[in-house]
Amino acid sequence: MPHAAPTRFSDDDGLPQREVDIIRHVVRDFLSTRQPHPALEQEDLAQECLLHWWLQRPRYTPSRGASLETFLRRVVKAKLLDLERGARAEKRGSGRQADSLDRPLNEEEPDANTLGDTVADAADTEGEATLRVSLEAARSRLSPRQRQLLEGLLEEYPMTHLSQRLGVPRATLYDELERIRRIFRDEGLHQFLDSSDT
Repeated sequence: MPHAAPTRFSDDDGLPQREVDIIRHVVRDFLSTRQPHPALEQEDLAQECLLHWWLQRPRYTPSRGASLETFLRRVVKAKLLDLERGARAEKRGSGRQADSLDRPLNEEEPDANTLGDTVADAADTEGEATLRVSLEAARSRLSPRQRQLLEGLLEEYPMTHLSQRLGVPRATLYDELERIRRIFRDEGLHQFLDSSDT
């Protein structure tokens, strides 16, 4: 029957002094590479790691190839990283109550915009901005002739008319059109290609 874990470790808690010393050394080394953080005090971390090791030690299996010391160091480093992540999350406010996206921004107006509406509007605006940047990037990669061809196609001129207008054989314009399509695909603008290209 397993016994209850002690709340604070001391020398008589059943861990060999060598393991206690290794844990304290790993904690010291870990903290030496981090910026000071109030939730990451050396003695508190050492106690957390001692308790964690005391609980994990029975899982050590020599047949898996790692020495007990290597396993101990891995377990303690993983615990330290978990504690650090937890401290950072707490600092960012992970314990705060979440707001509902359906909550009106102005409680006094029954038809007021909700937080969800605001988030959706921001996403639409961001999506439009991203689209504009992608379109401009694609346009900047086009040659002058390709730009003229694209503008003519956007104005819905037939290829025969564009061939005469630009003084270029239709076959050459079809080659240019394929290059334009490749550039649009490279920029992630598949939706602007006609359905035969997708």
